[in-house]
Amino acid sequence: MAFWEGSFQVMHPLTPSTIMQLQLEDSEQLATNTYTKDTLGTDVVLSDCRMAQSFAMAVIRDGPVIRQEHQREDQIVRDREMARSLDDDAHRPYGHDNVFPLPQQIIVKNLRRV
Repeated sequence: MAFWEGSFQVMHPLTPSTIMQLQLEDSEQLATNTYTKDTLGTDVVLSDCRMAQSFAMAVIRDGPVIRQEHQREDQIVRDREMARSLDDDAHRPYGHDNVFPLPQQIIVKNLRRV
């Protein structure tokens, strides 16, 4: 096996320029890749910002309708609970406890639903 015993000054004259050219190409490729990744990353961030702004504008624009529908759904739930309550009371024999239910009766009634 041969070892290099000479100085680098005696190497072929094109070797240092070839080494420099390869390093320059590697640096340019790395810079291009980094620039491309940064550009793509910036595009993604800008796209995400536009989407978030679009969502925000939709919520602001549709807020009153969303609020109205939410209130309507809450009213439907309350009406249904009242209807169930009236239906439960209708199946009981009429008595004093149907007129003014005691707190314990209300608790037991709610526990039966669960």
